[in-house]
Amino acid sequence: MHQEDFTRAVLTKYDAIWGKPEDTPLRVSAPVMEPYSGTATDRSILEFAMFIGDLTWLTRTNPRLAFAVQELARFAHNPGPVHFAAARNVLAHLRKNPGQGLTFHGSNKVLDQSYPHRHALIGMTDSGFSHKGAKAVTGCSILMNGAAIYHVSRRQTTVSQTSAEAETKAAAFISEALSAIVPLWSEISGAAHPPVRVFIDNKAAMKQCESGTDTAASAPYLRSKAYCESKIYAGLMWLDFVPGCDNSADMGTKQIRSTAEFEKKDGVLSGTAPFLFESAEVTRILHQKATGRATDLPKE
Repeated sequence: MHQEDFTRAVLTKYDAIWGKPEDTPLRVSAPVMEPYSGTATDRSILEFAMFIGDLTWLTRTNPRLAFAVQELARFAHNPGPVHFAAARNVLAHLRKNPGQGLTFHGSNKVLDQSYPHRHALIGMTDSGFSHKGAKAVTGCSILMNGAAIYHVSRRQTTVSQTSAEAETKAAAFISEALSAIVPLWSEISGAAHPPVRVFIDNKAAMKQCESGTDTAASAPYLRSKAYCESKIYAGLMWLDFVPGCDNSADMGTKQIRSTAEFEKKDGVLSGTAPFLFESAEVTRILHQKATGRATDLPKE
């Protein structure tokens, strides 16, 4: 599933069909973008807004663009030279492979890797916490048959005081998404979906969402915590701790630190290099199944 024709049309529209391609939408070594200190012309604002609109449409089949588009959109009201340069870099990245999109798989080799997960939903959630007092960014991905069917990069509505708070808000976000997607999946398949496995790479947030205990620390974001907690108890989902390097939702929360990391996580989301990480919890469950002490994955 791809948008090659539209991608080439966008490259032609902005006179970017030729030139050296870039490996990542935002340059790995580029500093964090700041607001423009000058005043953009009305024409510049219009052109930048049109560019963001085109890219937003492309994120439907290009999860790797989500963070760059979200980040650039922050400056659409007053774009400066740095923002236009970053936008040209996104176009240069699209030049690398205009036909890249989403690859869904049907082979047993892919869908039985780690454990059988054909037609099963798998969630990933993460947040990019800012130590400068800015709002964190939520990254949320839902995969099925080897590629993303849902991917969002969105700035949170309130400032978080800790990374655990930001991660809990991100977990609540994917809870909302699954609350809509799982019933649709069940209606199409004619069967109930088991609790969805959701990757999370923050143990503090995971413990708070699972504990059922309110503390003074969680008071500022109690609503997000309680919502996520209720969905876990209702059997909609379960949280599985994975290392950050194996959580591809990270792509939607921050500028990736290396080209190798970008390609690895993009391969998982786009389906070009599908891989289902086997966590300690999954290993435990599989061992129980092998010894006849468990019947289902995910965990009981």
